[in-house]
Order: sequence, then C-alpha cells, then structure tokens
Amino acid sequence: MPYILNNAPNPMAIAEREIGVAAEIQFTAFTSCIGVVVLLNGSLTAVHLALTAADGGAFDVAAANVVLAALPAGYTSSIVIGSIPFWENPANGANVGYAALTAGLINSTLYPLADGTYGAEIDGGVITPTFV
Repeated sequence: MPYILNNAPNPMAIAEREIGVAAEIQFTAFTSCIGVVVLLNGSLTAVHLALTAADGGAFDVAAANVVLAALPAGYTSSIVIGSIPFWENPANGANVGYAALTAGLINSTLYPLADGTYGAEIDGGVITPTFV
C-alpha cells in the first residue's frame, strides 16, 4: 500500500501522514516524526511524516515521491524539522527515503530536534520554526 497523505482538518494540529495549508501551522507531537514545511505566496504547506505508512511499510523512495508531489509547484523555500537523526539512521529503515525526500526539496534548512511539538510561521517572508 502506498504512503497516503490526508488533508488535515486543522492546520494547527497536523497529525501523522496529514498535509495542511495556512499562514501558521502546528504539528501534533512528534515521536520519531519529522515535518516538512514549504513557503509559497505567503502560505505554508506542511506535511507530518511518520516512519511508516498506514499499512506498516517503511518510508521509502516511493513515499518520498508522494510527499514531493503533494507540495505546491513553485514554492521558494522549505524546512525539515524534528527527529532527523532518527530518520538518517539506517537501522530505522527510512534513511534512503529520507535522502530522496531532502534531495528533492528546494532551498531546505534542517532543524534536527528531539521529540516534541513544533510548528512554523512566516516571519519577514521566511519560514520560522515555532516550539511549544
């Protein structure tokens, strides 16, 4: 089964495998998760990524391609926030998919953080991470 992204009903509570759009976003708590946030025309598109698909399959290159295809065309910058070292670790099975994801992002800044609750807002025309 492919990695499926659902629309987040609330951009201030984007859960695992959800995508939300707003001027300010917040993810639900990360426990080994990462978030991707991109900026386009004064709006943020954010995706909360889990290590596995709903069926338990690992985040792989096909999953990375699903995420990249869901992002709006023409975005100008991006961030990846959350448990980045966990995703880079080959023992967790997502490192190849993670590498494909980050290689496909435009003007990306990485924010490796521990488990927690994070979000983002636009400040001065740039994506600024927020911490709860």
